[in-house]
Amino acid sequence: EVRWIRAYNYYVLANTFGNVPFLTKISSEAAPRATREEMYHWLVSEFRAVEEDLLEARPKGSSDPDYGRLDKAAAWLMLSRMYLNAEVWKGDFNDANGGNLLDSVKVLSDKIITEGQYKLFTGESDVNVEGVDCHYTAYDMLFMADNGESGAATEAILPLLQDGAVTRGWGGSLFFTAAHWSTDMKTVCDLSAGTTGVDWTGMRVRRQLLEKFTDNPEAWEGKTAKEIRAIAGDDRALFWGKDHFVAIGDNTKFEQGLATVKWNNRRSDGKPTNSTYEVDGDFFLLRAAEAYLNFVEADIRLNGTCSEKAKGYMDDIRARAHATAHQAYSLEDVLDERSREFYCEGYRRTDLIRFGQYGGNQATYVWDGKNGTTPGTAFGAYRNIYPIPTSELMTNDNLWQNDGY
Repeated sequence: EVRWIRAYNYYVLANTFGNVPFLTKISSEAAPRATREEMYHWLVSEFRAVEEDLLEARPKGSSDPDYGRLDKAAAWLMLSRMYLNAEVWKGDFNDANGGNLLDSVKVLSDKIITEGQYKLFTGESDVNVEGVDCHYTAYDMLFMADNGESGAATEAILPLLQDGAVTRGWGGSLFFTAAHWSTDMKTVCDLSAGTTGVDWTGMRVRRQLLEKFTDNPEAWEGKTAKEIRAIAGDDRALFWGKDHFVAIGDNTKFEQGLATVKWNNRRSDGKPTNSTYEVDGDFFLLRAAEAYLNFVEADIRLNGTCSEKAKGYMDDIRARAHATAHQAYSLEDVLDERSREFYCEGYRRTDLIRFGQYGGNQATYVWDGKNGTTPGTAFGAYRNIYPIPTSELMTNDNLWQNDGY
């Protein structure tokens, strides 16, 4: 499990900076430099190696003593993710035996769902809270305070545990809840978030995310989260528009840009939380929805069209959100669906790079603020990785700056 965690941290490092200092044992010498391609091969070998010693893959809830521990599905999902991004990391989808790594993406993704039994959570909850009749959908319950107890954890391949009474921290669920909220915002049930002690009034979303749900985001200005979701026809449209404006502009006020109520510290069963200041909800770092969408993307990249099985997985994702299924799906549909499903969970930059829509002349997708302009302009492909921090360059002669910086 510790080896998996080490590998995951190296994955984050190489995914961000490309070429990184790399050590696998304590040393008094400066860490040697490893290229992103070298890191790719090490990460694949490491996730393969740890698989056999991890727990058997199975969904767990908070009453299970193994809840929060890694199992084989975490290795399968990271391998699926590595293979899906192989062209970015090493230049192609070829495996060592002459096959196509996209086939392996499909096998591993399907294995998580069938053998590991990690499924999309589809439960819902009707409860009266403070005299208010609340209906929580499955997507709501993934990001609520009792997501370890409500059944939502059937989707959680790796939950990072957080509890307002005994497991606290400024990162994880607390950040994702507090940073998006102000004291005047309400949930889709018109209730406060339950974390009024730490409403930071910071994060908002750009117009381009709203446009994944509507052609007219300005119509959502002045609307509550409950009203916006009813208009959108998609449970994932968890946005707050009352007293907010779509345009972020000079970004000097919280009201510039719509906020999201995706995370909140309410329980889906209506019971009180352990704290009104800290949060109880676990952060699902890896969840089964990624396996579904990885399968669909790999299938379309391989075949040019969406097979019946892949379409079924995409239909499942949309059905869980009570969104209408399409007759067929393209690669662009997959990218948009990943935006709707995973927004504010840390996927978007990696997805846009893989689709050729982040940096470079071929990147036709822009967003407000891209390259420091509104409505956004393209920037160079060198920005697909970040610059090596000066502090690292000054202390390690084995490193040198990434091209373009």
